[in-house]
Amino acid sequence: MNVKNIVFLFHTRRNRHDKRLKFITNLAPLTFNLSKEPYNLWYQKIFGKEYRDIDFSSNIFEYLSQTIFSSALMRSFMQAKIISKYKHDSYNIIVSSSWTVKNSIVIIDRMAINNEKLLSTLKKNQNIILIDVIDGVFDLNLLHYVDGIICCSHKAYNYYNTLSNRCMIFFIEHCADIRLPDKIEPLFSFSPYYFGAHENLLMYNSLRDLLTIVYTDHNSKITLNWMDKIPLANFHYALRPPMEKLVFKPFTKGFTAAWANSNILVHKDDGDAALYLGNDYPYLIHEDITESVVLEYLAKATDDFGSKDWNYALSIMKEIKEKISHENIAKQFWAMIKDIS
Repeated sequence: MNVKNIVFLFHTRRNRHDKRLKFITNLAPLTFNLSKEPYNLWYQKIFGKEYRDIDFSSNIFEYLSQTIFSSALMRSFMQAKIISKYKHDSYNIIVSSSWTVKNSIVIIDRMAINNEKLLSTLKKNQNIILIDVIDGVFDLNLLHYVDGIICCSHKAYNYYNTLSNRCMIFFIEHCADIRLPDKIEPLFSFSPYYFGAHENLLMYNSLRDLLTIVYTDHNSKITLNWMDKIPLANFHYALRPPMEKLVFKPFTKGFTAAWANSNILVHKDDGDAALYLGNDYPYLIHEDITESVVLEYLAKATDDFGSKDWNYALSIMKEIKEKISHENIAKQFWAMIKDIS
């Protein structure tokens, strides 16, 4: 097959509160060709002249984040944007919600990986099908439709490798949000923050005066002002309630902290945390989580600020930042394309 297109296939969700976003959601389909400029042609068609200068790399996410699931936004749009900077000339990089894709390499986001009708349609259309499981769970009964499974968690990669030898398994690092500032100045005092969804926060009343909480969504609506607060933090609180065993979360909170040159408080059993940080990372909790244990680690981090232990921890975060560099993500992606095509 002489494949020329790599298509990141995404799904949208309706937004009840914004008529403009509902209009976007109802369009069929949304397609963006990152190999051709301008990327913002669809904005001209939808919104009129006043939006003609909106650029794909910035303002577009403000609108799409309300109608596209966060994982799809990052693993479809943002990853496509990253790898397009290192594009092989023979490929078009396309992000689309169309099911009519033919003769292409199609990467499906986690919201649709178990949609048998979609998988069957894509297979009939002579596509090479890759599913990006992210933190989803793929139904292995559908494996005969699939040419490869993409993982962004090392635990997920190991899990799917042990279950199947019927398709190729790939690992590609999860990116940090590309809207985060490139340069963040160091702070001169300890500043702990939580960034994330309300349901992912393990909280105790005793922490409320010690920790600044910034939610990334409100009433099921994504907010973007949390990124403005990133430079105000140098310690990211990332303790979450227990998860289901088969949910393999990528280390996104760790990647956000690493990108912002910050340390992080997280439990060793949280996804890939221990794999990235190492067992001697000073703020990796090994004990069962209790209120007193959390307070103890926060006190240690407060006392450690600027010390040898603090700077050692930052050196580990710097190594993580190098792993999720755009160059490394693109290298992993194009190695996968070479293997699969």
